[in-house]
Amino acid sequence: MPTDMLIKKIPDDLKAWLSDEANRHHRSMNKEVIALFEKVRAESLRPTRSSEQGIQSLLENFRALPILDERSADKIIGYDENGLFE
Repeated sequence: MPTDMLIKKIPDDLKAWLSDEANRHHRSMNKEVIALFEKVRAESLRPTRSSEQGIQSLLENFRALPILDERSADKIIGYDENGLFE
């Protein structure tokens, strides 16, 4: 259920910017604020690709995959001992 919220003492320049953005998007200032909140929330929930923890997690998942083909990468691609396609 939606809840009312009041923002007090908003700086004049921020209010002017918000008003301009609302007009540009053909929204009320209230709907513009909600849209901005939703955008920030969506971005904060998106996992970051460069986080060390995320990379470590991906590596762990990769290492846990079963080996389905025991051949070397060169054999799978088709290289011979001279680096040529067989």
